[in-house]
Amino acid sequence: MRFSAQASASAALLLLAAGCGEEPFVPAPGWDSAEIAGVELSWRVSGSNLEVEVSAPTTGWVAVGFDSGFHMENANLVIGYVSSGTLRVRDDFGTAENVHQSDLVIGGERNVTGGEGSEDSGVTTISFTMPMDSGDLWDKKLRVGDTYQVVVMYGEDGADDFTSGYRAIANGSVTIRP
Repeated sequence: MRFSAQASASAALLLLAAGCGEEPFVPAPGWDSAEIAGVELSWRVSGSNLEVEVSAPTTGWVAVGFDSGFHMENANLVIGYVSSGTLRVRDDFGTAENVHQSDLVIGGERNVTGGEGSEDSGVTTISFTMPMDSGDLWDKKLRVGDTYQVVVMYGEDGADDFTSGYRAIANGSVTIRP
């Protein structure tokens, strides 16, 4: 489910990330995508689920949070990394500006399933599927046609865990389309 980065004048979403400066890459047919501060984000609706792929310039963890407040706060966050060729992914919630916790730790459920993950030439790519409406208190309900503030971030090279600090973080917005 990996997409190549190509410049394009057409974008399937709105970008609000300050200083983004680069044109978004062209997604595969049926996918929407954005480039936010060097992080490539692609998504599509599949039935009642949202399929997502995120790539960042790191060999550590990468994450995306949907419907965020300031930075991570109140975001439905998914964080993942690749270790020894195996994808590890976790369903989190942004409990403060720079703090997130596993949904399981704060009384929620794990509603994210991992797809594939890879590290290639200093870039980590993860894919996952999440319900548009899991019913979990710690997951945001997403609706087709609505625009959501997102936060993308990634850790230092080699940070193969869910708790290391971030190397870069940026906010933008995306519109979920059928």
